[in-house]
Formats: sequence, C-alpha cells, structure tokens
Amino acid sequence: MSMMTEPALEVDVLWIEHFVVVDGSEPTRVAFARIKKHPADWVVISRNGGEYLYVFRKDELLHWMPLPPGALVSHGSVVPFEIELGLREELQSTKTTHRGSQPPIDRSWRSEARAPSIDRWVEVDEAGEPKAIGIPDISMRGLVLDLVLDDLEASPEPAGAAPAPAPSAPPVASPLPTGPLSIEDTGAFPVIDEEPPEEPEGDEGTRPVRFPSIEPDRPIVAGQRITIKVDLLRRATSHTEGGPIDTGALPKDWKTLDLSVMLSSAAIDLDDEEPRRITIARNAASTPATFSGTVHRDVPAGAQIEITAAFFHGCRFCGSARRELVAGEVPEADTGKPGSAGIGAVAVDIGAEQPHVTVFIERLDKSRPGLLRWRVEPCERFDGLPSTLREDVDLGQDPAAVAGALFKRFATLVPGQHRPSIEGFGDELWNLAPRTFHDAYWALYARYGGRLRIQFVCDEPHLPWELMRPSSEDERAIHPPLALEHSVARWIDRYSGDMRNSLPGGSLVSIAPKYSSARLSLRMAQEEHERIVERLGAKSVRGTREALFALLEDEDPMPPVGVLHFAGHGQFAADVAAASSIKLENGETLLASEVKRREVRLGRVCRTLVFFNACEVGATGSVFGEVGGWADAFLDRKFGGFIAPLWAVEEADSAKVAAELLDGIYARRAPIGETLRSIRTKYADKSPTYFSYLYYGDVTARLAR
Repeated sequence: MSMMTEPALEVDVLWIEHFVVVDGSEPTRVAFARIKKHPADWVVISRNGGEYLYVFRKDELLHWMPLPPGALVSHGSVVPFEIELGLREELQSTKTTHRGSQPPIDRSWRSEARAPSIDRWVEVDEAGEPKAIGIPDISMRGLVLDLVLDDLEASPEPAGAAPAPAPSAPPVASPLPTGPLSIEDTGAFPVIDEEPPEEPEGDEGTRPVRFPSIEPDRPIVAGQRITIKVDLLRRATSHTEGGPIDTGALPKDWKTLDLSVMLSSAAIDLDDEEPRRITIARNAASTPATFSGTVHRDVPAGAQIEITAAFFHGCRFCGSARRELVAGEVPEADTGKPGSAGIGAVAVDIGAEQPHVTVFIERLDKSRPGLLRWRVEPCERFDGLPSTLREDVDLGQDPAAVAGALFKRFATLVPGQHRPSIEGFGDELWNLAPRTFHDAYWALYARYGGRLRIQFVCDEPHLPWELMRPSSEDERAIHPPLALEHSVARWIDRYSGDMRNSLPGGSLVSIAPKYSSARLSLRMAQEEHERIVERLGAKSVRGTREALFALLEDEDPMPPVGVLHFAGHGQFAADVAAASSIKLENGETLLASEVKRREVRLGRVCRTLVFFNACEVGATGSVFGEVGGWADAFLDRKFGGFIAPLWAVEEADSAKVAAELLDGIYARRAPIGETLRSIRTKYADKSPTYFSYLYYGDVTARLAR
C-alpha cells in the first residue's frame, strides 16, 4: 500500500493510492466477488459512468450503509450494487484534480445525509479515472475509535474475565484494520459461494449472470441491407442498455436455457417478424439470434436510431434491451465498461403461468402522440393468425385529450344506465386498434375456446385498451369489453424487466385517513378499513404524512409488507401527472412525485402490491390511474404492481371492490388479473365504478403464501 500525507488548508489529508474501483451498475454478487478478491482495504464505487464516486473502507460497507438483513435479495443477487447499497447523489465523495488543493466539502445541500463517503476526496485524472483517495486524519481517528467501541459493546466480556484495557485510537500512519474482510462471517450479507471471477471460468452455478448485446454487422445506411446479432454474453458491454438478466434459480443439473427474442426498430424493415431462439449454455457462450432486414430509404445520415430486443420465456415477456446508433456511422466498439441499465434487467421466471398473448403498444414519434406501433406476440404460432403481427396506426389526435374528456363523463354516468355509454367507448377503442389485432384476437379466441390471458406492455399511457369491445367484421359476433371477458393487465414498457409473476407476499397494511372536514368525510371508507383489519388481520397505519413516509421509507419492515391498501380521496393533475395527489389527515397531501424519491425503499425491499381505492374530490373525475402519475411512481421504485380506478368512483361500490379483491388476492392468493375480471363481470350492470379499475402488473401474478 502506498500512502503519503499532503498539507491542506484546514486539515491534514491522508492520500491512498491502493484501492479497488467497482462499477455501481454491476450485479451485487459480481461486485462483492471483485471486492473480496482484491487485496486493497479501500473501495471506490463509481456511478453513472464516473459522474459520482463514493469512497468506503471494506468494513464500512457493513457498518455504515443501509443494508439490514431483511432488505437483502436472495443469494446470487443481480440487483445493481448501487441500488443494494442505497447510494444517492448526496452521499458522493468530492472530486479533485490535484490533491494539494482539494476543494472544501460542500455540506449545504446535504445537511441531513450520513455516510463516511461524504467526508472524503477522490483525485481523478484527465479522463476522470480515480488516481488516489483522500481521508482527513481527524475523520479517520474518530471513525476507527467508533468501530472499536462498537465491537466491544457487541461482545461483552464473560463473567470473571479480566477487564479489557481502554481502547485507544490507532496511529494515524496505520489506520486500517488488519486481515482481509470476511463477508461470510458478518451475517449481514448473503454468502456468495459461486463468486464469478473477472474472466468467466469454472462452473457458473444455478444462477448464471448474462448481459444483452445488440450488434449490427455494418453501419445503418438508407436503403442498405443489415444483419443484427442479439446475444447474451457473460460480461457486460458498453453499448447495449438493459442488463444484467435475472434467470432466477435454475435446477442444479441445468445445461441450457432457451429464450426467444423479438427485434424492432422504426428505421428497419425486417425480413420477417418471427421471434428467434437464443440459448444460454452452462459455462459456455450462448447461441445468439440473428435478424436481417433493410434500412428505410428515408433514414437521413446522422439520425439517431434505436433498436430494441424483447425477450420471452415461452410466451411470457421478460424484459427488453436497447441500443442506440447513429445512421451512417460505424457502430462503436465495446470499451469493456458496462453501459447504462436504462431499460432495466431481463427477469426470467421459469415457473410463471404464461399469458395467451402479449400486446406491445409504443409511441413512434413524440411530436405525433397519436402515432402508435402495435406488436402482437401470441403464445404459439398456428394457422389462422394474420400473416403480419405488427401494424402502425395513427389516431389523428392526442390520446390524452380523448381519454380525459371521456373519463370525466364516465364519472357522472347514472348507475344502471351506464353500460351503453361505456360499451360505445369500447367500440371506439376497438375501431382505433389495428386490423392485425382484430384478426389475432378472433384467431386466439377460436384457438383457446374462450377466456384469454392478455398482457399489455405499453408506453401509451392514456387509453384503457382493456375496455375495447371486440366485434367481428360482419358484427354477428360482439363480445363484452376485454376487461369483463378476459384476464387483462398492463405494464409500463420502460420498467419491463421489473415485472414479476410471483410477488413475495407478507402482511397487509391498510390506511384510511380520518378527514376532519365533513365535506371530505368518507364513512364507508372507514368501514372498509375496519373490516379489512378485522377480517384479514391487516395492520392499521394512520393517514398522516409522517406515518406514511415512515412506512414507505422503511428499509426492514417486519413482517414484510405484501399489500398496501389506501382508502380515501385522490386527485389527478391533468397538466402535471407527477403532481397527482392523495389527501391525508390534517389537510396534508402526498404527491406522486414524492413516492418517486430514492428514499422510498418499501418496493425494493418487499415488492409490495399497491391498491389505491381513492375517488376524485367533487362531482367529476379525471384520469386518476394515469401512467405518468401514481403507477409510474410506484413501478419506478420497484413495487410489484399497482391497482387504482381511472375515474371518480362511488363510495359504496368501491368498498365492495376492496372487500372482494383483497379477499381474493390476499386471503385466497388467487391470480390478481382473474380476480379483478370476476369482480367486473359480477357487478358490471350495477355501476360504472366496476369498469374503472386498472391493474399494472403481470396478468397471472399472485401473492406468494
């Protein structure tokens, strides 16, 4: 180890040049293996390509970071290290380009932040690579003394033993603990008995870590042919977003794992749309999938081109990877440094119940919100399906405007007289959907003899395609809306790798604010809350900001929270979705944007399913469950799913939904999508409330027992 002390303006700084640099986007198990293998006692964790750097001593990762045992994922975690450690911008160390004139540490914007990394510097070279780390002498003395005292308090002397000498601070010249860090002995971290070396070798065990790669064979040039290879590599690439994939725990004797992959790009016409097989082989390179096509003739040089690969296990969508290229330029070479995980990991759930069909709906042009691309991926190919399963449609207007006006009207429909209006809207939605979907729907219905499991994955947030009412071309066959006839669910495309089929389960928590205002008082919501507590053993949490934040930011809830239920008032902000709110006690509110904060850990720890049974204040409703607001906020923070009404709901009917939904999915552990379908069908003639509930999640998902 090389050390030297440089004078500073206020304190002496100990500069250390022997440390290990870990990329925070690496899977936790990979990062731990790298840290254990390296002889240095110091770690620099890099985030966002080196934009943020964090200095820790190895044992500090056990003492200082927010990692309670209950918050850790299972053995072999592929969760990025930076997420597992809870690293945030305010915990970063201060950069300097010259150790002799390091800048002062600015605490003005992070006065509440606590972590030893804050009081340290990182000297970087011209390329931004760490050269040395700086630690104030005073900080080191106090830190080591605290650790010694903590150890003494945790290990009291047995009776009759001689008293231990008072601890003293170690000399500044040798402040580091002796002996290597033993992660296995701490009890705070998962035991890693299959640590992957820096170079892939040996047996990778039952939980292989693979990284997507999208590799074109030549530059993208208008009118030219191109071949694109999609692979799952044993090390990350710098150019493809979306890794690593999580295979889940495979059988001990597994040899190969087959996935299928679909490729799409608005700039390329593929020769065919058939998915290709990609095979992961144990302890060996994967067998890649290859696609060929022709670049559109109108693609200009310099245009930004996006290529997306969607992965499936069977017919269940597992997540996406993406690569951006510039038309006319030679594709960048792999630098060996992992790229951004912007789309999220691909999660393979071997035992998941499959949907019959997955429908992708994506916006092609931000300046034309009505231009949508539909892709239909059935569970199997069979005679009777349309020859092409992809089609673009232009709605001719902004979907948000259409949806907003309709939902306000739905909130005022007269119960018992509501179905014709909702069915008329369903007819309009069916007419907006492409012919490809029409033909595929009737083929699938005939193939499986009735009820289907339909999974939507979309980034078009406004239109509830679940309310489409299918009809044959001659109108001799007319079905009820999809949400009544079939199990349906949707997911937000950019969180594709976070969709899980099995939610961990745990306790049920119920919140029903007691509003002081008579105008806001919801008597039936209180009764709903009391019934859930009494019949299902739910834990009651007060409807205040303090109590709600304590729950959402809990890093180790005991027992874990399987379902979070809220009964109260909600309001959607049409102009700024993130400003959507729920009303709490004492005149307080909670904004969707506040849920999206990094301090909210409940979803990452428990993958909690959230059920907001909230109605709009006043006579008219709005798009309460819109993707840009609450659903987006909860899925961004790794919650397992989200259920909420799209428009203002009637109090008595919404209470009935809560009782039957929670009895089904929590007490009986029934599939969430099918439970909602049965409730809609049972009460469809009674009230428009039963049509309003939208479910973000895996269509066949259920809570674990």
